[in-house]
Amino acid sequence: MRLSLYPPGVKLTSALIGRLFNNSAKATEYEPNRKFGKDITSGPMTIEQHNAYDPIEGGIKFTIVYDMKVVGFLKLFSPMLVCPIRKELKKALSNLKGILEAQA
Repeated sequence: MRLSLYPPGVKLTSALIGRLFNNSAKATEYEPNRKFGKDITSGPMTIEQHNAYDPIEGGIKFTIVYDMKVVGFLKLFSPMLVCPIRKELKKALSNLKGILEAQA
């Protein structure tokens, strides 16, 4: 599988808690077949995402870490965002797993 880096200022749309959010993303690190990182910005929220791909017996261990920074009024609600973000991420990763296993 090949990852493509985001061009500067690429615009993304994501869904969270039933709402669509416009984001921009910038690749911050990339090492083929090892790691990938990006900064995602949506209004007063910035998320640093770090993905690591480590070979293990029988496959690959995929690790994803989010570091969310929120400023302003939204900061009061940031603890309530963790659970929905985690739920959406699990759903997306499950979908990805299904697609990859179907191709194998």
